Amino acid sequence: MKIDYVIQETSLGWMLLAQTEKGICALNLADMPDDLLAQLQAEYPQAQCHENPQALAGSLEQVLPCIEAPTHECHLAFDTPKGTEFQRAVWRELCNIPLGQTISYKELAERLGKPKGFRAVASACGKNPVAVLIPCHRVLGSNGGLGGYSLGLERKKALLAREGVKPFAHNDLLS
Repeated sequence: MKIDYVIQETSLGWMLLAQTEKGICALNLADMPDDLLAQLQAEYPQAQCHENPQALAGSLEQVLPCIEAPTHECHLAFDTPKGTEFQRAVWRELCNIPLGQTISYKELAERLGKPKGFRAVASACGKNPVAVLIPCHRVLGSNGGLGGYSLGLERKKALLAREGVKPFAHNDLLS
């Protein structure tokens, strides 16, 4: 498998955007650019990863506004993310949450027919390989708190604020 990637600095830290011939396979944010490439290589150990800004120029042009100043959904093709069927179901449902709106982990579990599965939903959100584009940052605790976020709660707060959402500051519950 061949994966092209680009690493770009954003206001939320360094971003890695990666794609195969089928579409976007990874979008991640980190404090250090070296961490991003190591994560991509760990996720796809058999892949040939090539830094190729030219191949991702069009995708990057669409993704950066989704991070910096989201005003509309970013619609790019995805390569099927690696994960269990349940995780993929969660990720598909996340794409149905409109820009500027949120849902609780519990509500998302109910939508998937697993009313007691809010912890499994939270786990699937944490394993989302295409952060921001598959908007797991739009999932909050039932109490309106942030819950968790694999890219850090400060990034989650910033992404939500850029979409006009102000969650509660406390982070007591995942449900």
